[in-house]
Amino acid sequence: MERAIISITTQHSIGPVDRKIYSGFVEHMGRYVIEAIKEVKPPLVRYPGGNYTANFNWMDGVGPTRNPRVELAWLKTEPNTFGTNEFIEWCRATDVEPFFCLNMGTGDLREALAWIEYCNNDTNSLYANLRRSHGYEKPHNVKYWCLGNEVYGDWQVAQDSKENYAAKAIRLLDPTVKLVLCGKHGYND
Repeated sequence: MERAIISITTQHSIGPVDRKIYSGFVEHMGRYVIEAIKEVKPPLVRYPGGNYTANFNWMDGVGPTRNPRVELAWLKTEPNTFGTNEFIEWCRATDVEPFFCLNMGTGDLREALAWIEYCNNDTNSLYANLRRSHGYEKPHNVKYWCLGNEVYGDWQVAQDSKENYAAKAIRLLDPTVKLVLCGKHGYND
């Protein structure tokens, strides 16, 4: 068995730790833990979370009619009863910042841009109007968007390099968003 070594240097100050590092993601948490989350007070909560992201289509979870589909990460049926607008309401109820994770596995750039338009656009456009038709007149103004989940890993539905991520096009649509990459684990990687 290898032994772990932890080194702490008190002579050097790197800088303050951003509170957003202590965040998490929602994965089938639904509405049942609101009081506990209010107590913990995470600054950000990500949706969807984990490997679920690589096969997630945000359109499956909006509007009055939602069809179940097979979730490739676990080969189970996903009912899509908790989607974009439910998550936004959940974030408002728990006073946390929403952090959406774009599907960089089976999804494409158009799908990502459409979701950002749905959430953040206030013009007379297709997806902003779709949001309005779902009862949300004002944009959700989601600031944080994760570019996939562990897309570096061969266990994902699809892999991609950071060079192929869609940051430029996303920022053209909404330059105020903050884009986040999942980093690879490992000290020497």
